[in-house]
Amino acid sequence: MKFDEFNNIEVPEEVDVFIKNGVKKAEKVKRKRGIKKCVVAAATLVLCCGILVNDNTWALVDSITSKIEYYFGANKNEFEEYKTGVEQSTSDKNVTLTLKEAMLEDGEFILNINMDFSKKELDKNDMVTNYMPQIKEIYIDGKKFLPSSTMQTFGISEEENINDIKEMDNIDFLTKLQIESTSYEDNNVLENLDKSKDHDVKVVFGKIEKMAGNSVGGSIRGNWEFNFTINAKEMEERTKVYNIDKEVEIKENNKTTLLKFKELRISPLYARLYLDAESTGSEDFLNNISIEAVDQAGNLILEGVGGDSSYIDGKNKYINLVSEKDLYQDGNKIDTEKIEYVKIIPVKLTEGGSVAKRYKDKAIIVNLK
Repeated sequence: MKFDEFNNIEVPEEVDVFIKNGVKKAEKVKRKRGIKKCVVAAATLVLCCGILVNDNTWALVDSITSKIEYYFGANKNEFEEYKTGVEQSTSDKNVTLTLKEAMLEDGEFILNINMDFSKKELDKNDMVTNYMPQIKEIYIDGKKFLPSSTMQTFGISEEENINDIKEMDNIDFLTKLQIESTSYEDNNVLENLDKSKDHDVKVVFGKIEKMAGNSVGGSIRGNWEFNFTINAKEMEERTKVYNIDKEVEIKENNKTTLLKFKELRISPLYARLYLDAESTGSEDFLNNISIEAVDQAGNLILEGVGGDSSYIDGKNKYINLVSEKDLYQDGNKIDTEKIEYVKIIPVKLTEGGSVAKRYKDKAIIVNLK
């Protein structure tokens, strides 16, 4: 069969628009995560030839960007056993949010959402470059957890702008929300969940911020609530925890930094090193002390430390600091099964953030085998 035989087939306008929008979204994902062009090309070929314009065909376009895997650059359906398909929509202020998928990871609650503006007259202010929903409340089995706008990161929407929204009337985006209980000490939510049952989840978005570059230029306040169940058994079983319980003290130029390493946690998506710390001698974060973690072959697994501090009795104290690595970050997943051990090396940073010194004599070995 020759493809030019389909040149004169008429495609309904609404189908044509849907196809174009789907391909545009796929192109954005491809540029961000390096998804092969053949994925997009294959979908375009089937649809533009007009072979079958039915529910399956429409799903083919939407599937290019509807899965959490594509945001991470993972293989199709690689996270199927960890995530939940929700497919709920709720509307307020002429804006519709659709929660497509959710996944409770070891340290993050991951939501795959579409935001539809087709019934909303968008702000004509040229300063507005994007719209970002903010979570107001999140409950798991009736227990309230702490969401924070500073903990939310956005995927696809980073590459879309106000012109894309006006043209397509919607945005696809990924929210990766860190989960902490109101007790603050409870970082690892999965440890306290009953792995044998499903868990009731309520997520409420309370506003949609209008972004002007990196600044907030107002908001659309409303109520977008989702209720669903999620299961964490497979994620918990695949998350490996390595207790460390070791301290390292670094003294230099009347400055003292004490690092208290607690544990290394490796989930199917992330590697995280947790630690507490104290420092004296300056107001610099940890006196510009950080860490690097390498495997037996010298490959960099983790670097840097983030978190908050408080000043108590002449000391800067840090609780629940974390060094985190997205295992898919560079396009090729880190195969943690091949890692025999991780060597944690304290490092001294310059004011510009580059490594000035490595304290190799202070290194700690964490055996994974």
